[in-house]
Amino acid sequence: MINFKSFISSLHTNLSGKNISKKIVVFESDDWGAIRVPSKEAIDRLKKKGLDLTKNAYTRFDGLESNSDLESLLEILDKYKDINGNHPIITANFVTCNPDFEKIKSSNFDQYFNHKISATYSNYSNSDKVLDLVFSANSNGLFLPQFHGREHVNAEFWISLLKNNDPFFRIAFEEGISGLGRESVPHISRSVQATYDTFNTDFASISLEQGLNYFEEIFGFRSYSFIPNNFVLDVKLLPFLFSNGVKVSQGMRYLLPPKQIGRNKIKVFRKNGFRSQGKQIEIVRNCSFEPTETGRDYLSTLKEISLAFSLKQPVVISTHRLNFSSRISIENRDRNLKYFDALVNSILKQWPDAEFYSTLGLAKYYSGNFN
Repeated sequence: MINFKSFISSLHTNLSGKNISKKIVVFESDDWGAIRVPSKEAIDRLKKKGLDLTKNAYTRFDGLESNSDLESLLEILDKYKDINGNHPIITANFVTCNPDFEKIKSSNFDQYFNHKISATYSNYSNSDKVLDLVFSANSNGLFLPQFHGREHVNAEFWISLLKNNDPFFRIAFEEGISGLGRESVPHISRSVQATYDTFNTDFASISLEQGLNYFEEIFGFRSYSFIPNNFVLDVKLLPFLFSNGVKVSQGMRYLLPPKQIGRNKIKVFRKNGFRSQGKQIEIVRNCSFEPTETGRDYLSTLKEISLAFSLKQPVVISTHRLNFSSRISIENRDRNLKYFDALVNSILKQWPDAEFYSTLGLAKYYSGNFN
């Protein structure tokens, strides 16, 4: 059930976007490729040392996707088709790198090092086929990789915490973990996961450009869209992104500014189908399928879909990798896969004229092109 506050927020989001005549459904999913938490055993060891990761859904359940995670999700996507014969397609937003813990430690925490996700998948158990599965799924119209940041950690901020010997981040580091939720480290006011929570435009520009180039090296094509980690980005970087090929802006209702003290903190309101300050076509998420985080199944998503369609808006569903990852809990993944299967099935039953689009497909529908 959608509460009153959420309903008003959803209403505002939907009423602000450009109306369309079709019933378009887009799935956008974040955090693919990021390591987050390596194992359930790491969570247990840290809890014995006084660091409880179970207070946050992401540090409790999110881990690198496995071969079977991709296979199970793709099996659901492959079994459904819309009125045009198109499968539901997930726009999967990938980071391109993860921290290289060994090199960082060898530098005595003076420097940040990373390695590409191709190395990550090779080094993690049961993930060696992930990229091949993604390539195949992309060819079959089931999975569209797009850019989510060079990595899912604010390298500047994280290294400063490690260098200053923050006890919680140091013991997490020893377990191969960079991101800690604020529930576990309440003394930290900013999220270490927000890669671009910085006004250092030189650092951000280098990271973005490198990340986009790595993305092209890994996937064989340029990413036309981008969604910043934690939705935080200095709006001044949007023209830079456009010049580097990013013509479409994914995200929620607002683009959040960096949170550093003493700076302008005005949120940038985003509207479906309109242009950003950097000329990107804005695609705004107006529905949510996040059972791991919210504890709700797919029925609340159906209510949000109904509202969007009633207001002649496309349905852009936000979902995160942690809903489909089994590295920490196979039970959580399997339950969510059943919910997701039921969601897709229900969409086609309730709205038989619904059409599945990718993020880029919706952007093209709005504008005809990305220029």
